[in-house]
Amino acid sequence: MAVGDAFLSAFLQVLFDRLASPELLKIAQIWRVDVELKKLKGTLLKIQAVLNDAELKQVWNNAVRIWLEDLKHLAYDVEDIVDEFEIEALRWKLEAEPQFDPTQVWPLIPFRRKDLGLKEKTERNTYGISQRPATSSLVNKSRIVGREADKQKLVDLLLSNDTSEGEVCRNGDKVFIIPVSGMGGIGKTTIAQLVYNEERVIQQFELKAWVCVSEEFDLMRVTRSILESATGRSSDLKDLGQLQVSLKKVLRGKRFLIVLDNVWNENYNNWDDLMVPLRAGAQGSKVIVTTRSEAVSLMVGSIPSYNLDGLTYEDSIGKEIVKKCGRLPLVAKALGGLLRNKVLDSELSYYHLPAHLKPCFAYCSIFPKGYELDKENLVLLWMAEGFVQQKQKKQIEDIGREYFDELFSRSFFQKSCSNASSFVMHDLINDLARNISGDISFRLNDASDIKSLCRISEKQRYFACSLPHKVQSNLFPVLKCLRVLSLRWYNMTEFPDSISNLKHLRYLDLSHTNIVRLPESMSTLYSLQSLMLIDCYHLTGLVDNMGNLIHLRHLDTRGSFKLQKMPVGIDNLTSLQTLSSFVVGENGSSRIRDLRDMSNLRGKLCILKLENVADIIDVVEANIKNKEHLHELELIGCTKCESLPSLGLLPSLRNLVIDGMHGLEEWSSGVEESGVREFPCLHELTIWNCPNLRRFSLPRLPLLCELDLEECDGTILRSVVDLMSLTSLHISGISNLVCLPEGMFKNLASLEELKIGLCNLRNLEDLRIVNVPKVESLPEGLHDLTSLESLIIEGCPSLTSLAEMGLPACHRLKSLPEEGLPHFLSRLVIRNCPLLKRQCQMEIGRHWHKIAHISYIEIDNRMAREISKDEEGGDEKIISG
Repeated sequence: MAVGDAFLSAFLQVLFDRLASPELLKIAQIWRVDVELKKLKGTLLKIQAVLNDAELKQVWNNAVRIWLEDLKHLAYDVEDIVDEFEIEALRWKLEAEPQFDPTQVWPLIPFRRKDLGLKEKTERNTYGISQRPATSSLVNKSRIVGREADKQKLVDLLLSNDTSEGEVCRNGDKVFIIPVSGMGGIGKTTIAQLVYNEERVIQQFELKAWVCVSEEFDLMRVTRSILESATGRSSDLKDLGQLQVSLKKVLRGKRFLIVLDNVWNENYNNWDDLMVPLRAGAQGSKVIVTTRSEAVSLMVGSIPSYNLDGLTYEDSIGKEIVKKCGRLPLVAKALGGLLRNKVLDSELSYYHLPAHLKPCFAYCSIFPKGYELDKENLVLLWMAEGFVQQKQKKQIEDIGREYFDELFSRSFFQKSCSNASSFVMHDLINDLARNISGDISFRLNDASDIKSLCRISEKQRYFACSLPHKVQSNLFPVLKCLRVLSLRWYNMTEFPDSISNLKHLRYLDLSHTNIVRLPESMSTLYSLQSLMLIDCYHLTGLVDNMGNLIHLRHLDTRGSFKLQKMPVGIDNLTSLQTLSSFVVGENGSSRIRDLRDMSNLRGKLCILKLENVADIIDVVEANIKNKEHLHELELIGCTKCESLPSLGLLPSLRNLVIDGMHGLEEWSSGVEESGVREFPCLHELTIWNCPNLRRFSLPRLPLLCELDLEECDGTILRSVVDLMSLTSLHISGISNLVCLPEGMFKNLASLEELKIGLCNLRNLEDLRIVNVPKVESLPEGLHDLTSLESLIIEGCPSLTSLAEMGLPACHRLKSLPEEGLPHFLSRLVIRNCPLLKRQCQMEIGRHWHKIAHISYIEIDNRMAREISKDEEGGDEKIISG
């Protein structure tokens, strides 16, 4: 069964939307080609009308199958035409004196006419596929592999007392609804059959009913099926109201179990109507709903969905097939027919997707099996292919994320087991995507694939190469239809000027290459949306005329540390969403004020070489405070800076780094308006290498969790005392610190991690760690505190992990905490602490009672005491040194 036509139909719908664009029609009228465009749209409409008939005939008619493949390439050609119109229009605007000739545009509109000999669509589209067979409650347990643990958990849910007398479920229902979700073919129906026929479940409920709901939700059919299954009798009632009354009578006051298998309906009103007679049941009645849709689970569930994962290797069906086949091909073939049903489930899931999601899913065929998907990057690839359409004022990236979330909710993607931030596709789902998409992509991952380059089609829209080997540079200009070019990890130091031929290119990834400079011809890639230059360690500059790339939305240069400046004209790129770093150039070559109109920036922004700022007015004009979508901001390298902009007004800022501001002595949020909540989302604050910063005056920062202070003046610690939400505090490189501020830890009741870089605190005389109830360990490096005179640890009940403590070379330390050392301490080593040594002598020292409970004490390499239990008598044994 071929399924590419469903993808083609959805793709054509996207094209119709673009052809109806007012901007495109206006340009077509100016260039006097609007009539041709209307004819082109009419041709596409005729083609779409016969797609159903073509799909049915392709199964037995090879000519139709070939025509459908040709048609897909024609659809791509039409999209190329639309793209070229838009590119020409943009070039027309950008060139100072455009010399436009309408005849240059007419060749862009080719017409391929063909006598199709196909009937137009006259009835509901079935896509020529078999419907999923109806299910029943009967199950052959001998053919079930695994799922014992899942079965037990669901049985426990059915038998639990979560809905005991007097308790009600969501919306006041007595009926407790358990959604079971997962991708097609993963075993939802099977697990429902197992629990439905479990003996303990049978004894728990007075009535049981099993209904296969299937794709089309018919309220009357489903209600009749529940009634007939519960009573064991057929019903001739033809009125919905009468059916509901009869079902209500049957269920009234009885504890029942109903399984609704394979539910697709996401309309809450339909579901609410179905529930009307079910609410007559007794307290403790349960309904199991199996579904592939997370939206259905959220809509109906009394509890979060029970999501079925794939079988473990130990339970895998592959082992069973090998075992049962006995290496006999005919037996293997028969068992393969069973697996075909799993593929059918996946195809059914695909056909039920909304039209706008079908191209997005099919596009995932570009990834090999087992590939870990990055959600954000996949959205950019969809955008590059034109699959994500702008709606009203929503950002197109946000719409793409919604597309992804919906595919995830329908089980086309799964969370990766090895990386919490990544996703994977099941192998069967990957196979389906490849079956749908055809040859839209080319990926070169293995040296053995290089020979296949000679067969690559000029119509390729996606090309990726991750080999260290070189590929002929003259290959790229041939691929004029490319939307995506990924050369991540490719062995290259320069990129050919012929890249200008790739005028449809929207996504270019040169990350992890040795490229030194980008070719100037890249400035004519007017359609480019995403330019990825991550970890290009040798890259020193970008394209000088980059201001022409006004459609650029994502410029990621993370890790490309040799960039000297930003290109002239970057202030034209007002559509930028991602600008990972901005380098201020010397002598005004790129100025921080170029950021002024980039109000759409989001995610992370790192501003480097701030020492090159020549005029403080530039900082004001950069309008940083209005970048309201920024989550992370790093300000690095301004040795002359004495103040900071009003960063407290950034409503989405979660992480702020201030590094290398030698002239900064005092910092406040800069917010003067009363009633304005400052830093409402700030979670992490890092201040590095600001040696003259003595104070920061900030609001209470109720969400601040992590604070990192390095290479700052010691008096800055006085600003830490009121940060009650702080869970992690790192202090390092504060060389002039003599003692921690009085009461520093008094209000840090939430502190869980304390790291103090003690190696640079050689002047520290007094160390007090008091009232920090959640800290589990002391800072490392106590042996470096050669000036330490007093150590106080008090009110730290979570220091239970501390088993050993060493105090070496603290020559001036002469006292221990008044309340003694922690009771759970089992080992104490004191070396080169002459004042403390005398106070800790066994039995006679003034501090002996504070350490007497410690089982092992060593002073200057001699054991003072060791307590051990005699294995037979359990008596203590004392050894004096």
